[in-house]
Amino acid sequence: MVQEKNLIKSIRAEDLPEFDENEFCVSITKAAELSGFSESQIRYLESLPGANVGKRGPKERNRVYTKQDVKLLWWIAQKLGDLRPSEIADYLGQHQEEILNELGRITLKQVVEHEQTSSGYDILVSRLVALILSMWQEAALGRGKKADAVIMGVIFGPQDEAWKSSFLQNSTGGRPIDLAGSLVVWSSVVEEERKDLYVDPDTIFGNLSIILSHQSWYLPTSTKKLVFDTSHFSDPGEPFSTVILWEPLEKHTAVNQLRISAQNVNELKKKLTGMLMQSLSNVLQGASRPTHLSTSVFSRGILGRQSVSQGLSLLLETCIKPYFSDSYSYIGQFVPTGQLMILESRGNVEMGYLPQVLASQELPWWIRYIIKSASLALARDAAATHLLHKREYGSVVCFPLIALDNVVGVMGIENVRFDFLVERDGLTDADLLRYLICIAEIAAEYINLTEASAQKAERSKLAYASEETVSWWLDVYHTGGLNYTRFTERVCDWMEELPITPDDDVNVVVIDIFRESDLASEYQGFELVIDIVRRTRERIVELIQNDPIAKELEANKQLMLFDTSVGEHLLFATVNIPKDYLLIFLEKIRRLWQKEAGDIFRWKRIEIDVALQVGICRFDGLGRYKREMAFQIMNYHLRELVNQIYERDKVSEHPLNNVIEYDAIVRTEKVQK
Repeated sequence: MVQEKNLIKSIRAEDLPEFDENEFCVSITKAAELSGFSESQIRYLESLPGANVGKRGPKERNRVYTKQDVKLLWWIAQKLGDLRPSEIADYLGQHQEEILNELGRITLKQVVEHEQTSSGYDILVSRLVALILSMWQEAALGRGKKADAVIMGVIFGPQDEAWKSSFLQNSTGGRPIDLAGSLVVWSSVVEEERKDLYVDPDTIFGNLSIILSHQSWYLPTSTKKLVFDTSHFSDPGEPFSTVILWEPLEKHTAVNQLRISAQNVNELKKKLTGMLMQSLSNVLQGASRPTHLSTSVFSRGILGRQSVSQGLSLLLETCIKPYFSDSYSYIGQFVPTGQLMILESRGNVEMGYLPQVLASQELPWWIRYIIKSASLALARDAAATHLLHKREYGSVVCFPLIALDNVVGVMGIENVRFDFLVERDGLTDADLLRYLICIAEIAAEYINLTEASAQKAERSKLAYASEETVSWWLDVYHTGGLNYTRFTERVCDWMEELPITPDDDVNVVVIDIFRESDLASEYQGFELVIDIVRRTRERIVELIQNDPIAKELEANKQLMLFDTSVGEHLLFATVNIPKDYLLIFLEKIRRLWQKEAGDIFRWKRIEIDVALQVGICRFDGLGRYKREMAFQIMNYHLRELVNQIYERDKVSEHPLNNVIEYDAIVRTEKVQK
């Protein structure tokens, strides 16, 4: 066997010299040859007060000249060669900014201008990134609500086949990966804090470095034990060639599963992710790219009114306008006097209702509603769907912007001529509304710059989490109130499946959260209400499983708890259950979360006063009717029951102390002739 020769022989070399700006230096002889000056002329120019060429190291006898020095000498020879030396010195001193700029030198003015044009981008870029990453992180959840891996980095590379091919070759071959033109997101969390990350890895998303460089820079492929997920390469419709860098938390985590985990999100969140990535691409394309300032950092935070104004303008231009170019959109802030000050707006002013009345401060009902309830206000027809309506008209979606528990502003979209929240380009009204909820959260953070980074990450995940919430708001938008149609349709399906006889007693039960709007206002939005609904349903499931009678009734399909809510209402239906037993069971539900009994509801480590109200709607002989008629009867009386609960809420500061019973009949009175 022939031994392999050592191709790289032992080499001895002196220490490399210190290069100026990573450039090699030349001697005065070479500098003279390249610039057109003689050596004596160069030495004379060095002595002039306005010139700054050549340098000598601490142990050097002769001066050396950088590429920039040679370019300056050449420029002087070409532009100022006819001037006397003293005139050259004066000119250099008076026109430094222009000369340095023409020669491609980076000046303080350039840096300041770059910072001014790029300010405002930080929050929008970082929040879009956090939203996207949080959805992918949820796709990696494993057993026991514990993540099998955490995202330690994401590369949003150029959507280019050559770049993808180069990345795959270099990552497979163990070579450094060139990140030129890529937006790189990297977690700066320390090793000790990564040990027990569960479903909400706030620490990761609260400590992100987000960097974009147009020059070559490199990621070593030996980066610890990271798994490179390039599954997004297969989707040419995405605006980026995306690489997710996972860090497995346990040795037995299936690497192949991690490589496809970001594809495990459901279709609705895939659509939302795609919309957010497109908005991120829009923002980056609009970012300033000065020739010599090749690196931008989007994770430094911003300060100042000008930056906020520019950031909000950017948000409307890159995130709202592409989807709602035919409407008027705006972001406003409430000043101490209570008036609304529009910070930024986009679109045709004639398409908005607010510009018509803003001068007189006659705020439309949706603005007044938001101030009062801290809740989303929306309507396909503003004239027909709200009790506070005066003269308003058109379609509207308006979001409260909440900071430090207070409504500090609004983000709205209006169109006085037609319904704008409609399906377009393959996106449904639900897709668009879900996306707008996310953008409104970002708009709120521009106004609330003091919020901690971990809180921002938590809010981002809650913004899109509930599909039920989006459905809830769409019901309000289309019909002016909660829509029980889907629920009553399922009750009809259940009645046909059993089937129900004319003599069977059918009951529909509504579980309501007392003063949910007040809770939303006090605790920054409806995320708390969503959590109360979810956890209450879990408690009811637990009640059923621990009660042998209820468990048997559910097995016999005499009791049916529905898996989705209508707004904040949980609902279930029963058939042929003894009245006395059913009332006892409902009373157990009503008493959930009562502090007096030690049943405490905690949210974000805070004790919250939660009260449930329970109503039962009794239908006598519902099985006598055909499906269409039974559906209409249930829908009508269910709304009447809910209205009774709401009417009591208006006049009382305390929740109902008892289960409310409602007999599904319309009371009449005979007129005596």
